[in-house]
Amino acid sequence: MSAYGEVNKGLWFVGLCLLLSCCSAHSGPVDVQWGPESGKSLLGVVVNPLMEETGISGEAQVISEVDGSLRKGRIFFAVRPEDSLLVEAVTPSDDTIAILAMHKDRFMTYERGEATCRVGPPCRANVMRVLPVYMNGAEVVQMFFGRPPLIDGDLNPLVLDSKTRRRVLELTRTDGIRQRLEFSASRRRLFRSQIWSGDTLISEIRYDRFRRGPKGQELPGRVQIRRPDIKAHITIRLLEVDALQENPRTFSTDCPGGTKAVEQPCEIAP
Repeated sequence: MSAYGEVNKGLWFVGLCLLLSCCSAHSGPVDVQWGPESGKSLLGVVVNPLMEETGISGEAQVISEVDGSLRKGRIFFAVRPEDSLLVEAVTPSDDTIAILAMHKDRFMTYERGEATCRVGPPCRANVMRVLPVYMNGAEVVQMFFGRPPLIDGDLNPLVLDSKTRRRVLELTRTDGIRQRLEFSASRRRLFRSQIWSGDTLISEIRYDRFRRGPKGQELPGRVQIRRPDIKAHITIRLLEVDALQENPRTFSTDCPGGTKAVEQPCEIAP
């Protein structure tokens, strides 16, 4: 993986924005009013803390179709729960074309050809400046482990879908927005998360092709993200996954040499 290599415009949306652009802007922090004990236990698949030793790095293919326009690209990534992320969009010859880095309370983004890079806290407002997704840095990290952010709502009783034989949980907000989570019959895998407003599907995230990670953890080998409102369908397919081997610069949020840092405060709306 390159460190801060030459960065070329054009594949930025393939490598970064299109990587996460289909998560709903209605998603919120994990702060659920728990319902039945069976539902609470199942929801632990999503909300239980990830351990730091489950950190991973590797390569992924990103395929995006937005309003009929098809794009393909590759990214290198490194992820360390709960607060560190590096994503590099690369050319076919592995030259870096864009960088997104997050570590603890800081983030940095840079595109080739720019004289400045953007830095600031990894709050939702700042993440949305570069990724059209309502998620903070920690929630972006969770995405790599098959854990979608949860809306702030009440937990409904656990039910069994008679057609798919999947266990289904729904969270409902006071404004009527609801989130549907579909788990395997064994209750060990989360297959799908949907956000609904009435009968309108706002966003959908599907996980499949599960594989074992380097520490034995189960990871989704493919993530499919759909946003009907912008006719978007994004597929992220893991090509290689290794145990995280980081160095002091892996999650650096320092701007590349020769660029000027521009601070992005959270209180300013994107």
